[in-house]
Amino acid sequence: MEFFKMLESKHNIILNPGQKKVASHKDGPILAIAVPGSGKTTTMMCRTGFLVESHGVDPRRILSVTFSRASALDMKNRYQYIFGQGRRAPEFSTIHSFANSCINRFDAEKMHSLKIIGSRGVPSQEQLLGEVFKSLKIYTNPEKVKEAALLIGYARNAMLGDEEIEELNSQVDSFEKILVRYEEIKTENKLIDFDDMLLMAYELLKDRPDCLSFYQNAYDYFQIDEAQDTSKLQHEIFGLLSSRSANLFMCGDEDQSIYGWRGAAPSYMMEFGKIHPGAVIARLEKNYRSTKQIVSAMNSVIKLNENRYKKTMHTENEEGQAVRIERPESVLEQNRLIVEELRSLSSDETVAVIYRRNRSGFLMAHELWRADIPFNIEKSRVKDFFFQSVFRDITSFCKLVDNPFDTESFRQVYHKMGLFISKGGMESIVRNGGLTELNIRNLGLRKSNTDKIIKRLQVMKRIKNMSVR
Repeated sequence: MEFFKMLESKHNIILNPGQKKVASHKDGPILAIAVPGSGKTTTMMCRTGFLVESHGVDPRRILSVTFSRASALDMKNRYQYIFGQGRRAPEFSTIHSFANSCINRFDAEKMHSLKIIGSRGVPSQEQLLGEVFKSLKIYTNPEKVKEAALLIGYARNAMLGDEEIEELNSQVDSFEKILVRYEEIKTENKLIDFDDMLLMAYELLKDRPDCLSFYQNAYDYFQIDEAQDTSKLQHEIFGLLSSRSANLFMCGDEDQSIYGWRGAAPSYMMEFGKIHPGAVIARLEKNYRSTKQIVSAMNSVIKLNENRYKKTMHTENEEGQAVRIERPESVLEQNRLIVEELRSLSSDETVAVIYRRNRSGFLMAHELWRADIPFNIEKSRVKDFFFQSVFRDITSFCKLVDNPFDTESFRQVYHKMGLFISKGGMESIVRNGGLTELNIRNLGLRKSNTDKIIKRLQVMKRIKNMSVR
């Protein structure tokens, strides 16, 4: 076909048979099962270009939705690079950006009266949940707050009913009460979070025929990237949008789904043919990224999954080094193994150390620093780490041990020291200069409480004289 010849001659893009099958699909639902490194984004861009270049589809009538702003921008840039700078590009958006525009278009008055949690001048979700825990008199710490925030996102994205939400009490104590109070605080302060935006957009599309009709008339083709990370709520939105044209293209890999804890529903991919009768299920099984050794190891692990499409990843790349599996007994041992491996390499080699959670990078960085191995780590992440409340508390404890007259540090942690001192008592100590035995005795507490606090002061003095090793 002329289109694919143009891709090859102008851009050296040579699609394999599976990629061509996906890229040349025009009408009707299609699900592309794409293994890691299979060129799914390139294939998706080529499919978009095929609709425009070969079938004359107006690019404005194609909506492509992906996981993040960075991915949306990457797809837009790739499309324009391949199919022409300056030409009108299809719309590439995140689901939240689409939801926001939908609400602003069809419920602008309500949207303008609301503030988005975490935006400039508005408390973050974790700050609000901290207030919820406090108002319910539930003991908390940053990890508990984070767990509650994740569970709220999961409940909303999975569209759980009251009975299902009640069952979540086993994961976070009193979760049902926390959720109710959280919703009350949002209503009282006219706040919404990002999950609310999805729910509001869904309800508009479901309950307002004029809203659904607008988007169905605006777009003929709907393309969804990273389908394995799409939640039930998002699937429902896409189902409504594509219900008239039936031109829904989803691309992803159920084996790569890792966001179930926040509502991702790869089960929808498994049911795609039932939900969308007559759908095409295509497979992109060729890996362009990894060596044969890595692909073989990945296949041996992935095939153990039970609820998955049958597929076998393969590659034409070289053999490469054998995959080595280490089983360290702790994070510290793991990091030391990595340091030993890095020491064995030549000084001109560049290595990336990949970790899943940002905080993991700081333990790794510490080991690299001790070993005098130069490294780079994103500066903003460093700032985020050192400004976490846990780190501030630890720093305040250390400052207070070193200097009991440090009233700012005392304000920060007095309620976490088990001193049985009220806020008024804390202010009295601050006014009188600091955490001293004299100030404690002048608070007028019961003798038993006074004795307990003085024992804590004595422990602090001993800590000050201890070695850090």
